[in-house]
Amino acid sequence: MGSLRFDSQQKNTSLNGREPIIERPIVRDSNFPVRIGTAALLRFPSSYWLLITGFTFVSAVILYSLYRYLNLSQQFAWLAQSFLAGRTDIPEAWLLGPGGPGTHDFVLADGKYYWPLPPFPAVMLLPLISLFGLSHAQQVLQIWIVAAVALLAYAVAKRSGRDSLTAGWLSLALVGASVFTGTAVFYGSQQLASVIFVALGLGAVCEHLGRRRTWLLGLLTALAIATRFTGGLSLLLFFAIEIFFSDRPKRAEIIEAIRFGGPVVAMATALMAYNWTRFGSVFETGYLDSVSNYPGLVARRAATGLFHWSNVPRNFFYYFLAWPVWRGARLAVNTNGLSFFLISLPFVSIFLKRRLKPDEWAAAISSLAVIAILLFYYCTGFEQIGPRYLGDVLPLLYLLLVGAFRDRELGRFAKGTILVGCGINAILVINSKALLVASQLVFTPG
Repeated sequence: MGSLRFDSQQKNTSLNGREPIIERPIVRDSNFPVRIGTAALLRFPSSYWLLITGFTFVSAVILYSLYRYLNLSQQFAWLAQSFLAGRTDIPEAWLLGPGGPGTHDFVLADGKYYWPLPPFPAVMLLPLISLFGLSHAQQVLQIWIVAAVALLAYAVAKRSGRDSLTAGWLSLALVGASVFTGTAVFYGSQQLASVIFVALGLGAVCEHLGRRRTWLLGLLTALAIATRFTGGLSLLLFFAIEIFFSDRPKRAEIIEAIRFGGPVVAMATALMAYNWTRFGSVFETGYLDSVSNYPGLVARRAATGLFHWSNVPRNFFYYFLAWPVWRGARLAVNTNGLSFFLISLPFVSIFLKRRLKPDEWAAAISSLAVIAILLFYYCTGFEQIGPRYLGDVLPLLYLLLVGAFRDRELGRFAKGTILVGCGINAILVINSKALLVASQLVFTPG
């Protein structure tokens, strides 16, 4: 019997060959969420942390610049107000009244003041002005456009075949470590136009890499022309090369050219009508006769016109060779310009690429053509942090930057270059804005 009881107990303790289930009291670990969260963070790749840190840093600089607001004027906001009133000029009482921008850079014709820059930024401001009034309208719009630029830069990199992490790094290079950075945090009308153009240009490049709807490419180019003429010209040259130097039959090229050219011709017609309404001539923009607070600049323009070969050495220096200046204990920009290779450090990678795709050749040729035109211009765009005119080719240069990493990974050196570029821009932006607010950094055209 004893052995039988032993066998019975043995069977009960090993049911189907498994150990018996033993109930244990539940012990609640209050540190469990912390331990799980810490483990998850440690498994998060370091590259993502660097990228997140970079974007946070750049965002902080932009928000700081908004806090240290420098009211350079809101000419486009006033122009939008005039549009809502059914007029194309801006009354002198508005310009010289409380909060008015003054008459600098305006064109005086037949006793009326006109803003000479292309009008699309003012059109974009119409909803904001009609709903919320003039207060900081340009700054609000600019913040949203800067965010759109970051997303579009990411989309361009993704459509070029880069992975999500690499696309994020390249987007950071554009927003935080290029000539765009100083423009993004500087709330003047010229800067707003440049920021809007970069968004339109990146949108066009993104569409070019995607569905390539020619009518949409034409529309984006047309809007770019109505924002920054030389910027729109860079896109026009790029897509013209893409259309007419392809391997498609001539008939297909002509059809594509018509689809692309339709919106461009329509916009050119609208701009000529706008010029006729203001100045009585379809080709008169007012640039040659604009009022300026800088007599030396006016004298140079009167002597040489808007474009002249004698401007090339000075412009080349401020675009590519100029370095920061010391103002007391602060390192700041030279407001006439700053070397593109310093303020856009990651873009040096463009020159390391040996073989270019056809669209990259088109981007390079178009960029060089527009830069050559800008070198002849009588002014460097001196109310700036960095050479903002080079933003007119930035979408195409970004296409080249993305292509530079098509055949190789974005290694530690490239990521480090992007972070160093962000740091350089942040230091120069923060110091320069602080000095400008304190009137210790003065705009003087070179």
